[in-house]
Amino acid sequence: MSDQIQTETTRLGDPRAPQVLNPLTLPLRGSQLIEASAGTGKTFTIAMLYVRAILGHGQTPECGRPLTPRDILVVTFTEAATKELRDRIRKRLAEAAEVFRQPASEQGSGAHGEGPLQALRNDYPDSDSWPARARLLQLAAESMDEASVHTIHGWCNRMLNEHAFDSGGLFNQTLETDHGELLLQVIKDYWRSFVVPMDEGIANLWLDQFASPQALRTSLSDLLPLERQLPEPSGTPASLLGARVEELRSTFAHVRTTIAADAEDFLAVLTEASGRKDFNGNSLRLKNVAGWLESLKQWAGGQDLAAPALTPAAWDRLSPDGIGQAWKKGTPPVDHPLIESVVALRSVCREPLPVQAMLFHACHWVADRLEREKQRRAEMGFDDLLERMDQALAGASGPRLSNAIRQQFPLVMIDEFQDTDPVQYRIFDSIYHASENRPESGLLMIGDPKQAIYGFRGADIYTYLKARKDTADRQVTLPKNFRSATAMVEATNHLFGHGEQQAIKGAFLFGQGDDNPVPFHAVGAQGRQESLRIEGQLAPALTFWAQDSEDRKSDVMTNVAETCASEIVRLLNLGQNGQAGFADETGSWQPLNASDLAVLVNNGTEAALVRQALANRGVKSVYLSDRRSVLDTTEARDLIYWLEACAEPERDNLVRAALATTTLAVDWATLDQLRNNELAWETTLEHFRGFRQVWRQQGVLAMVRCVLNHFDVPARLLSQPEGERALTDVLHLAELLQQESQQVDGEQSLIRRFSEMVAATSHRSDAMQVRLESDAELVQVITVHKSKGLEYPLVFLPFATNCRPATGKRLPLIWHDDEGDQQLAFEARDDVLTRVDQERLGEDIRKLYVALTRARHGTWVGAPALKGEEARSALSYLVAQKSEEPISAGLRRMAEGCRDILVQPLPAPTEAIYQPPRAAELGNARERTAPGWDSWWIASYSAIRYRVAATDDVIPEVPAESETAGAERIREEAEPATRAAAPPVVQKPAPDSVQIHGFYRGAGPGTFLHSLLEWAAEEGFQRACENGPARRELIESRSRLRGWDAWTGPLDHWLVDFLQTRLSLPSQPDGSASEVSLAMLDQAVPEMEFWISSQGVSTGELDRLVRQHTMTHWNREQIPERPAADDMMLRGMLKGFIDLVFEHEGRYYVADYKSNYLGPGDEDYSDMAMAGVVAEKRYDLQFALYLLALHRLLRTRLPDYDYDRHVGGAVYLFLRGNKAESRGVYCERPDRSLIDALDQLFRTGKSGQDGVMTQEALL
Repeated sequence: MSDQIQTETTRLGDPRAPQVLNPLTLPLRGSQLIEASAGTGKTFTIAMLYVRAILGHGQTPECGRPLTPRDILVVTFTEAATKELRDRIRKRLAEAAEVFRQPASEQGSGAHGEGPLQALRNDYPDSDSWPARARLLQLAAESMDEASVHTIHGWCNRMLNEHAFDSGGLFNQTLETDHGELLLQVIKDYWRSFVVPMDEGIANLWLDQFASPQALRTSLSDLLPLERQLPEPSGTPASLLGARVEELRSTFAHVRTTIAADAEDFLAVLTEASGRKDFNGNSLRLKNVAGWLESLKQWAGGQDLAAPALTPAAWDRLSPDGIGQAWKKGTPPVDHPLIESVVALRSVCREPLPVQAMLFHACHWVADRLEREKQRRAEMGFDDLLERMDQALAGASGPRLSNAIRQQFPLVMIDEFQDTDPVQYRIFDSIYHASENRPESGLLMIGDPKQAIYGFRGADIYTYLKARKDTADRQVTLPKNFRSATAMVEATNHLFGHGEQQAIKGAFLFGQGDDNPVPFHAVGAQGRQESLRIEGQLAPALTFWAQDSEDRKSDVMTNVAETCASEIVRLLNLGQNGQAGFADETGSWQPLNASDLAVLVNNGTEAALVRQALANRGVKSVYLSDRRSVLDTTEARDLIYWLEACAEPERDNLVRAALATTTLAVDWATLDQLRNNELAWETTLEHFRGFRQVWRQQGVLAMVRCVLNHFDVPARLLSQPEGERALTDVLHLAELLQQESQQVDGEQSLIRRFSEMVAATSHRSDAMQVRLESDAELVQVITVHKSKGLEYPLVFLPFATNCRPATGKRLPLIWHDDEGDQQLAFEARDDVLTRVDQERLGEDIRKLYVALTRARHGTWVGAPALKGEEARSALSYLVAQKSEEPISAGLRRMAEGCRDILVQPLPAPTEAIYQPPRAAELGNARERTAPGWDSWWIASYSAIRYRVAATDDVIPEVPAESETAGAERIREEAEPATRAAAPPVVQKPAPDSVQIHGFYRGAGPGTFLHSLLEWAAEEGFQRACENGPARRELIESRSRLRGWDAWTGPLDHWLVDFLQTRLSLPSQPDGSASEVSLAMLDQAVPEMEFWISSQGVSTGELDRLVRQHTMTHWNREQIPERPAADDMMLRGMLKGFIDLVFEHEGRYYVADYKSNYLGPGDEDYSDMAMAGVVAEKRYDLQFALYLLALHRLLRTRLPDYDYDRHVGGAVYLFLRGNKAESRGVYCERPDRSLIDALDQLFRTGKSGQDGVMTQEALL
């Protein structure tokens, strides 16, 4: 990528070409349009610009602050793309940090060579600043999980929630990915409101067009997204159809009174004329006429408004022209009453219904009702996110909202900008004002108009053209392709360059004279180290297979698919023989295999042709663009039978139906045996009863897997050509069933729910789309649309001349006027069809560009004649095919002068079969060598149980670990049930008291006191003392909730006194000792959580070490004997929460708050009394573990860490003894030997070894 940097501003050899992008000098402020042709390093460039933004390099937004990942908005269009962008940016930031960490003497060395990151570093000549910039980049890389990298919909959702006031939205709105059910409900409401009240005649006309709400929904599906552009309705369905019904009734009533007699008379007239041979008997057969007249008489006997059941031939013949054409002599009976009646009937029946107006009315009503229902439910769909964001920015609070967003995100980069629609661009333009080029913000739009191929999703290339006008002199381009081999790039350049020169409107149909907003400019090639070699020769980069045939299109398509498959087989077999593959300059060889090949198609029909041809030749493939629903498969219907049989195994017919399904595939002989062998049948029923039991106990997913295993379905399916696809669908359906089972109760409810899902044939969610079965070592078949952004070593494009010219069959027609605004047409006028087809051709050309830029080394393009359709294809346009000449002539003319393009006749298919490499034989199954995890658990200090020597009680079962500090504290402070009742609480303490001896006791009050100190630590101990109103409000509100109002004043006075009391700290190895109050602390961290890995730690050994090294200055007469820890194994993790970790005078301490009640007076909180509690409660073991955690933490954070110099010890604060002589402080600093022994014990499970501990991160 180093060549991507240009040392100066250049243009691509054309004075009209945009400037070449220099990633080190491109302004990051104002608005910029960056054109990134295929393979030119777009993502690399975005990451590089991101690095510059973090460093504040060059012209960055004048927002008054350095930019962090939270301030830089990166927008793309898929979740997968956001993940890739986030990872690539993170990687680039880390690489940049590494470059800035390198000493100046290592200029150009290391993994990054003389690349753009080195050039960026060189822009900072002061090497002393490099470490700080490296740290800045590293912090940015580490915070990328919080970076603002979003899809456009995800970002709009975030903005609507974060700026609910300015956007006018609700604070709590639900994002629904599928509003299909709500839409159907609204359409049913429309049906009830407008269709149900219709009288019979009007209703029949309506039902002729829309037989059900589902049918109406299908008709509205294409119109609803365009609802705002539709004309206003001219009336309700009843009013629109009412006049027509009256006309039908009037005409039908008049005709029905006479038509039976007229029919008899007319038949008699014809019979008499037939005898005279007055008319042509072949043109007017009496037998046919008699049948037509009989249908008219039957119709006349009815009362409905349905037209007579006459064929088009009958209508034509029973007309004045039809009779006149059949008559040979004499006067034809064209004025017969029957003919007049038929003419009248035909006239009234042929008058079109106002279907369009009816749809307009339904569309407007449904859209309005749907929006109101979403508002009522506080729901939004993906499209609603954009619409509401757009409306908010255009509303009264729009300027304030746009200013807030602009300050929140001073810099935005929009990836894949060519796929933006008008609403999306209007949103960003409202915020960043692209045409004004404002310096306080940056709007970078990165895309390639030549790859704008998602018009069917709403993407609009004309939006890109508008942005191009808004950034008239601020357009740059990426000049070099880094994806493909040089020959591949030059071949593609030659084809599109030919189209650019030969066509009046340029290669992409946007040229108008000297103005061409979407020109084609050839790109350079970085080239690749490896090259494709076939049978020892360099292969052509671009091969066209031309076929000038007059065969039927279907036959030609099949033949081309067969040829494509034959060539793939040839290449794969050559690869197996070492004659096709990739060689580089070092001589290394990579043989060609199936995963190197991709076949690009336009649709599923083409994919099916290719995959079938490949399967016939033994080549496995996978279709990566399958959009079918898994509910439309045979497996889904089979699963209904399975469910019914397993739910009611007592019903023989249900079980027999399940056994006969395609997926279980029980053969006929077995089915017949089960029918005649009662014992075998009963055994089968017992199996299904077992399936039901599994369903009820373990769920439907487990039941389906039991069925699969019992009938050996996986092995059988995987042995079949499409079996992997079927098995994937079954497992997918089983997961869907498991999800649905959470929403319903009982087997029958689930069966009914699943049956309804299978019966609903449209509007399926993405979760129901069939999953990819496998892509391991398979030829990949993929649509051109899905292939965008991907690359493959070799590509086949077999149907390049297949296209779908615009017709008037599907209305409305959508096109753009000269200003680029979207227009709708509900009549297929010739001028409109021409515009629509021109836009279709433009998108086809862009699709062809995408297809031809996917390959690294070679592309094979099928260019068959398709009954003249090829002349309207993108390839025909680019090669300037002349009228009345085959496309092969245009291809040969285009290829002249380019050695990298080969044009040849379509090769004949062969019968060669692919011989895949023999799979390696399976060896013996691996045996487990890792230790068992059944005894792995998460422990804490409070999980350790102790044995009382006098009673030798059995230790209760160890509970699960605490999830929070509060839960751990409650477990720690919980009093045993055998403890004697505590003295009564002082109900009315003195308001100005600073002592809390009489305060409530127990775990709950203890947690309450802890919470006050935690608040003070987070607020800052000194600020907590000074901020009286906030402190008193907190204590008052929390006391009131518990009914402790009388203690509000004493607690407030106690808290201030406690924070300001000077506390004695442990003596240090050098003999020094000091005092400090909490209010004096500058560095303190409350509720620090820690995790320590424990590799088989015996609590007995842990207890022995702690007893040996702590509380050694107390004897048994002074303090009680410490309870012995029950011997259990800590294998897993030890977890805990330290109330407070603080630093004073360079030493770090652990502090723990103890709310224990030791007595009613200050004298009860003597040193010996507190030592007794520490011994009884085994707080000595607790602070030893805390100090071990602190030791490990400091060892990883302090470069010159030494336990004796940096660890101050443990400070235990008895909260009720703040006015005692001891001030309620018990402190101790164990010797280093204990910490080293504990460290080794937790690492190895043994403590008997001495020596220096290895570096180990705190877990």
